[in-house]
Amino acid sequence: MKKTITTLALIFGVALVSVAQDASSTQFQTEFLGMFNAAATKIDGLANAISAEDYEWAPAEGVRSIREAILHVTAANYFIGSMLGAQVPEGLNVMGLESDVKTKDEAIKHLNNSFEFVRKAAGMVKPADLSKEIDLFGSPATVMTAMYVITDHMSEHLGQLIAYARANEVTPPWSN
Repeated sequence: MKKTITTLALIFGVALVSVAQDASSTQFQTEFLGMFNAAATKIDGLANAISAEDYEWAPAEGVRSIREAILHVTAANYFIGSMLGAQVPEGLNVMGLESDVKTKDEAIKHLNNSFEFVRKAAGMVKPADLSKEIDLFGSPATVMTAMYVITDHMSEHLGQLIAYARANEVTPPWSN
């Protein structure tokens, strides 16, 4: 009887740890999507608030223009999002977006499609996959790290786009 109780306690303990890990992983994904959506909403707001005429503006020669910065975020979302296990849409030249997409409307369409791609990719990640090792830009990392990189990268370029917008006398929509 004592052996049975000990065995049941051990099984119950392992089950609790497993449930706690799944809950923790699910919480991470929920928090990731919250941070991702906050940055996505602001980037989309700026992309829409900046005039089409200013999309080719850049602070200096050799620096990305507004259009190129938006498309750089777009390409990175597809590229890093694919590391989460999602397939990039067939026929989409991710590496050519900055040079191929020329209009504000096209850039915003691709940007928003990339946001949906990341949301879908993040939703496909199973809790156990978060610790799965992947190659991230030539270095070993985990799927969770790739998700952190997505939000970090978007935040970096959100700051860039805020500076670009203000230089063009555009107030970020959320700060009105």
